[in-house]
Amino acid sequence: MQGRKADDHVHVRRSFWCSRGSGRENNCTLSQSSNGITVDCSTHSFTVVPCDTSKICIGEGHDETLTACNTNEVSTIKEFLGVADGTNAPQWTSDHALTIPTEQFSIIDKTFFAECLSKSGTNQGTKECLVPVSVKARASAVKNGVLICAYGTESNNTVSAVTLDAKNNSLTIICDTEGQMHPEKDSLTAYHCTNSNTENCKTLNLSSCRASPRGGGRRLTQTVMRSNS
Repeated sequence: MQGRKADDHVHVRRSFWCSRGSGRENNCTLSQSSNGITVDCSTHSFTVVPCDTSKICIGEGHDETLTACNTNEVSTIKEFLGVADGTNAPQWTSDHALTIPTEQFSIIDKTFFAECLSKSGTNQGTKECLVPVSVKARASAVKNGVLICAYGTESNNTVSAVTLDAKNNSLTIICDTEGQMHPEKDSLTAYHCTNSNTENCKTLNLSSCRASPRGGGRRLTQTVMRSNS
């Protein structure tokens, strides 16, 4: 579709069909590689909660008579994911599908739930099917000299690497409110590790970094690390 970015595409979609008496479904896990879910309430006598397409029910949905997804336990999808102002957040579609663009996953692991409620008869307002959803945090990643840190259980399975040289001599590290820069951003120091093992690292003074003058090498007088935290 013209104007649609590749990152908005559904990589894998999980679908759940709810019918009377089906109770609690298996947990659904959304991640950057499996970023879509559909919840199908099987008959017209059920309604999907929440009914607002821009909101989700937060928590795990323990209350059996679910007026549980009320003003105290509901969040906009934009707030839940931490989508920046001025950026459109995903919404539930008319067929109760939700797709999270890969670049809009949160920097921490989160959970929400969706469900089908009876809307008629003696069972009105009763939970008939509940789908707990775990949303995995995005992976820490570097793009255009900016490292965006994430803190999920699987966010740092691989170490993000950046090469600094005389032309590209700056790195911006975004820790966000969930993290803290180490060493402190004004210290002009960094941890020097011989490989991906971060257990035995030494503190390096970046202001004294120099390229070797041998062979006509250029002198690098300062490398700057900035942190937006």
